[in-house]
Amino acid sequence: MVKNLGGNKAKRQGRKHTQGDTSSATRRAAAEDEKYGIITKVYGGGRAEVKCIDGVFRLLIIRNKFKGRNKRDNTICLNTWVLAGLRSWEVRRADDRENCDLLEVYNSGNVEELKQSVDAPWIVLTSVSKSSDNSDRQIDDINFVDERTQKYEDILESSNNKETVNESLDWLAEDGSDDSDLNIDDI
Repeated sequence: MVKNLGGNKAKRQGRKHTQGDTSSATRRAAAEDEKYGIITKVYGGGRAEVKCIDGVFRLLIIRNKFKGRNKRDNTICLNTWVLAGLRSWEVRRADDRENCDLLEVYNSGNVEELKQSVDAPWIVLTSVSKSSDNSDRQIDDINFVDERTQKYEDILESSNNKETVNESLDWLAEDGSDDSDLNIDDI
């Protein structure tokens, strides 16, 4: 008989990389070498800097489980909360940073659940995310205005008395042009 070569190959390719049912339960630190952390820098090449809940900055190694097709729900960016596995078995020099492996990536819903269910000093991690948010806000507070607008804003900020404002705003009416000399019929 002839082999059937037709059909939709895309369905076979799509089913190739499916995974079984994943549990929706939030993973918690079970061992002594598992620490909660927050991403402070992303270096690339499967590496990032993480500040762990004990206040130590470590080099986070992103394992292949979280790369490629599997990174869909595990996107690593700044201020992402993670579970890091310490390498207590690893021998390192005294001046090197400690390495750790990525074990879990938490979304915002999981973070709130962790804060309420696990008793830990979360202020270490929340202070990192708030300080980076404040640095972004400082950049947004810059306003570009001309001299006239700046003078107007300064007068409004400095004076509390309404009469002083009215007297000091007379300069707005005098913009240097004299309307009495202009006649429409002359144009």
